[in-house]
Amino acid sequence: MENLIKTTFDKLEMDSEAKMTIKNNLLHARKRNYTWMRYAACAATFIAVLFMIPTTRAAIVNAAEYLTRIFHGADGAEIIYEETDNMVKFSFEISDTGYTEISDGRLYFVLGDVRDDITDLCSESTYFRYELANSDGSKSVIFVGGTVTDNGWIELLFDADGNYVFGKRKVHSGELADSDEMPAWADAALRSEDMQYY
Repeated sequence: MENLIKTTFDKLEMDSEAKMTIKNNLLHARKRNYTWMRYAACAATFIAVLFMIPTTRAAIVNAAEYLTRIFHGADGAEIIYEETDNMVKFSFEISDTGYTEISDGRLYFVLGDVRDDITDLCSESTYFRYELANSDGSKSVIFVGGTVTDNGWIELLFDADGNYVFGKRKVHSGELADSDEMPAWADAALRSEDMQYY
């Protein structure tokens, strides 16, 4: 059967004028030009990238802010607050710098260039309050209380929204420096900030 088909097609011939017409039509036929599609694809890609960059950048920045925040205490110590889905982690510098100084039988609040005599403002039940606003909107609140012979301080750190972040304290000095007992001034100071369970 194959031989029959082959021999039949071998007998068919196209006349030479028809061959020339087809050849000329193919040679002079207008070719389709798809270069404009390349430019359109490049433009579409460029626009897509332009729309994706700000969104991606914002997502990365928000994720970084959510996971890690850095605060600074009044004494310059750095507090790093890291939060994940199921964990909160703090890292902080420990400084021996206190906020009190005794000189000539007087109690002074000392922070950087500030040196205020607060002897008459403090007692076993009263305290001096100092607030320091940081450039990032967070704030440190420092309480100093006690007497010349037994004084101490508490520092509370709040974020820009007013949420408590971290605190440190040294509420006794002198012979009572190792005592865990909370003096009346410290209890009153913490209650004033709604932090009585600190």
